[in-house]
Amino acid sequence: MTFNTTAIILNRRAFKESDLLVTFLSRDLGKMTAMAIGAKKIKSKLAGHLEPLREVKLMVAVGREIHKLGQAVTMNTFGVHKSQTPEAVWQAQRAAELVEKVSPQWQKETKIYDFFKQFLSLNFQSKFFPNLFSFFTFELLRLAGLSPELQNCLHCHDVISPGKNYFDFQHGGLICSNCAIKTKEQNQPISNEAIKVLRYLRHYSLTKSLALKLNDNLSLEIKNLAENFVNYQI
Repeated sequence: MTFNTTAIILNRRAFKESDLLVTFLSRDLGKMTAMAIGAKKIKSKLAGHLEPLREVKLMVAVGREIHKLGQAVTMNTFGVHKSQTPEAVWQAQRAAELVEKVSPQWQKETKIYDFFKQFLSLNFQSKFFPNLFSFFTFELLRLAGLSPELQNCLHCHDVISPGKNYFDFQHGGLICSNCAIKTKEQNQPISNEAIKVLRYLRHYSLTKSLALKLNDNLSLEIKNLAENFVNYQI
């Protein structure tokens, strides 16, 4: 069976002498891995279209043990070659890694696909968005069903009120000061302002969230929360 699909290339690695194993996120079918035969050869017509972070049209031949790529045509490079700042490239590569980790095989994830595509378009714009990757991380985890609990304490289940609260990365959510003392676990303090930002991200689009004006300390706090939370969850 052969099918055509639109996909974003997430990763590729060498396979045997001249082939590549390509992992991509299909908008129709979810995450898949397929072999591109001869793609490492200089004259290969496939190789140039299978660079990570490209949106491509693919023809995939389904096999019993491994699928094979028959054709690939680039549709969108997201301006990656126009904005090769180290930070933009790192953010895009890291975002692709996270998408690959949270996306199950052969399970349609249209929302994740569209959100990842939006992130790549924003990431390689000439304008720099300092909180883009942090916001992307929290929204991606929410779409993958890994959103943290931000309304009630994970332990006593009381509503979190302004004050001295903590973020429990292992269990995914907030705990109040009383429970933090009782559990004696190593949790990260979280400011009232950071809680407001995380709650805001749940209800508004990425582009609207980027309009938030965060001072340097708050931006750093959100960044650290995102990094620690994703490390624990995936």
